[in-house]
Amino acid sequence: MNQVYFGTIASYDDLDLFLADAETTSPEPQRELAEVPGRDGDLDLSYGLSPETHYKNRQITLNFVLKDFQRQWQEKFSNIMNLIHGQRYDVVIEPDTDVYWKAFCIVQKTKSDRNKGTVVIDLDCEPYAYKDYSVTKTATSGGVSVTIPITRRTDVPTVTSAANITITKDGTVYAFDAGTHRNPELRLTKGNNTLTIKGSGSVTIAYKDGTL
Repeated sequence: MNQVYFGTIASYDDLDLFLADAETTSPEPQRELAEVPGRDGDLDLSYGLSPETHYKNRQITLNFVLKDFQRQWQEKFSNIMNLIHGQRYDVVIEPDTDVYWKAFCIVQKTKSDRNKGTVVIDLDCEPYAYKDYSVTKTATSGGVSVTIPITRRTDVPTVTSAANITITKDGTVYAFDAGTHRNPELRLTKGNNTLTIKGSGSVTIAYKDGTL
C-alpha cells in the first residue's frame, strides 16, 4: 500500500487516508521574451542573468479515500485540516521513498457520501524532486579526489571538516576552516564534478541532487 509522508505524518497510519491516485504536472520553464521591431521572432532574454534554465513551481494532486469514513467524519476531517492545510512539508510519495518534494500543502476539497469519503490535497512544489547525499573522505597533503554527479539542479554543498582544508574545482581553490561551512561560490553543476581535497582529517561533503 502506498502512503504519502508529510514530514513525519503518514497519510494512512496517522490520517486514515488511502492514496487512490496522484497527478503530477511538469514545471513550466521561466522565460522572458521581448518583441523587437524589425526582427523575426521574439528575443529570448531568459538567460540574461544565468546560463541555466529555471522553472516555475509544479503541481501535484493527491486523491485520497478515507478509511472508515462513516465514523467521526467531521473529527477526522478537522484533524487533516489542522495538520496539513496551509503547511509546508518535505513530502515523500511511495513507492519513490528515496526522493522528496518541498511543498506547500492545500486541502483542496473533501466529500462524503453513502459509499465513501474522499479528500483531495494539492501540493504546490518546487520544480525538482530532491535526493540528499553525502560523501566522506580523508584529506591528505597531496590531495584526494572525489567525483560528485549532479543530475540537473546546481547545488552549493555543505562541507564539514575536522581541520582547515582546501577544495579545488575547475582550477579554483576554496578554503574551509574546521567545522561546518558553505561557500556560495563553490557550486556543483550538472554532470560530473571533480573535487580535490587537501589538508588532513575527515571531510564530509553533503549535497542535494535535484531532478525534474
